[in-house]
Amino acid sequence: MKIAIGVALFLFCVAGLMIVSKRQKSATIEASKSPQEVRIVNDLNAVKIENLSVSNPNGAAPSATFNVVNASSEPLTALVLHCGKYQIMTDPARFGNAIEPGQKVSLTLTIDGAQPLTVDAVLYKSGKAEGNPSAIHRVENTRKGYRAAIQMIAQEMKVRRSPSDLRAAISNIPIKEDGFTSTPAFFGARDAQQDVLSKLAEIESLTDQAKVDSRMRDLNMWVIARLK
Repeated sequence: MKIAIGVALFLFCVAGLMIVSKRQKSATIEASKSPQEVRIVNDLNAVKIENLSVSNPNGAAPSATFNVVNASSEPLTALVLHCGKYQIMTDPARFGNAIEPGQKVSLTLTIDGAQPLTVDAVLYKSGKAEGNPSAIHRVENTRKGYRAAIQMIAQEMKVRRSPSDLRAAISNIPIKEDGFTSTPAFFGARDAQQDVLSKLAEIESLTDQAKVDSRMRDLNMWVIARLK
């Protein structure tokens, strides 16, 4: 009888230790997944970073979501930020827009370890720019590539075609890196091609011919506006 009681107590203790161990392991995992703090480096008075939060859902690489507020008295047409090896460029001017004074935009950027989130450059609607020269040049070169591709697309749009035929023609425009003076210019050209192809794909899905014609006219005006 004593032996049976002893064995029972032993098993009870082992079970308790296993439960504690699992809880400690779980707590360790949760701690490792907890959002990390991100230091902000912003030497430009033109913008403010607000409401920054970090998450890494499902064990993915952590990312920061935040608002960038135009704290200047002028409209902004582009922002460049980076965190370690990850960089983000938002260029609303590409679509004829600007970030007005006091307006905010929400951005998400992957976090690179303990590296700070750095505001690299801002570009104004007036044409002036502030910040890291290489970041500013990246925006300018991306815009050049975007415009170059839009010019090629505009030539294709001079020929009256159905949306599917036009999409095929634009898909065949040779957008290759060796055809541009810089990698950002190539990326800009590729973005322009994809922007127009996406719009054409939406138009192709329409069944009402009147809506198709209207959307094609809108697309034509959109392309012309990008060349101004």
